[in-house]
Amino acid sequence: MPTTCAASNQQKPSATLDSEASVPQAPTQPLEATAGTSKALELPMEILTEISSYFYALVIPEVTTHPNDNNDTFPQMYQPNVFERPKVLRALSQTCRLWRSMLYPLIWEHVICTPEYMHHVGRQVDRLCAFFRHRSTEASLVRALTITLPYIAHRDVNPFQEVVGLLKRLKNLHTLQISLTVTKLEAMHNALINQTFPSIQTVILPAEAYGILQSCGNVRTIICTASQHGDMEPLCEAIEKHCKAVDALGGEFSWECVQWIARVLPDLQSIMIPAPVIHKSWLMRNLCYIELNVQTVLDPATTPFTSFDRDDLGTFIKEAKLLLLGQGKKSLVVVRTTYLGNTVPMVESISLTTEQASTSRLQCKEI
Repeated sequence: MPTTCAASNQQKPSATLDSEASVPQAPTQPLEATAGTSKALELPMEILTEISSYFYALVIPEVTTHPNDNNDTFPQMYQPNVFERPKVLRALSQTCRLWRSMLYPLIWEHVICTPEYMHHVGRQVDRLCAFFRHRSTEASLVRALTITLPYIAHRDVNPFQEVVGLLKRLKNLHTLQISLTVTKLEAMHNALINQTFPSIQTVILPAEAYGILQSCGNVRTIICTASQHGDMEPLCEAIEKHCKAVDALGGEFSWECVQWIARVLPDLQSIMIPAPVIHKSWLMRNLCYIELNVQTVLDPATTPFTSFDRDDLGTFIKEAKLLLLGQGKKSLVVVRTTYLGNTVPMVESISLTTEQASTSRLQCKEI
């Protein structure tokens, strides 16, 4: 899943590109072309992408603050440092033809449309539509889109129609991440009538944006990031009705939702759920990947603590192991500890087969 983003949300799309209308082709003999000029230009593509990966970028799915965090008004996605990587790629792509041919397409792998102020969303969506209308090459490079759904139109039209227009222009889009939504459900439903986006295979969304699923019949992965009112039933109904091919599901699902998932999606292969509800997943016989989410609260006066003790967590892990063993193939359990603030979360990966289990500790990159 791509983790690069397109441009800063404070810039117009047309202002971030050169005057060229298409992506230049790579030279047929790149090393000979740079011989005797600069050793940096002889670096292979793998080294350049490795270097760029150390710069901050908005990840998919995005890492947000806890709902009770006082910084909830300004999510991490609005912090300027998440645009470091695309800025670096843009600067390097303007160095020479060789680097432009190698790095320019990476700028457009992940496009972000999330202005800091909600009333600017419609305007930015309109700008992106206008830009991709005349830049079909750049539109074909987009693989992922992170967007805030507007509730105020830039012009006198249904605000979600602008989003539909943008999605229709991104023919190769396979990942759609909806960061926030205050769109009226009726407006969303009306704009999506008879609209389909067959290329989209992964959708990350808040529960309130379930209406988009009616146009994403080929989606394989759905991750619910939040639910303002704790009501997951409309989302579950939309998945059951429109998304028959789903094989990976994630979110803060309750016990009732997990039981529904086992009944409606018996062939589900991957699931990301809160650790305490794992014992309700015993009916999911085809799972080969489980991610147990552990909500952790950070008390500044003490050490981090969870809503249950370590013995409970050990029980959850054992139940997940029993659920996965016997598959006849390698499976994986990931336990993620979510901290508030800037604390780096820990991930415990447990690789399982029918014969043995090995444990290793990894550390997630902080954004």
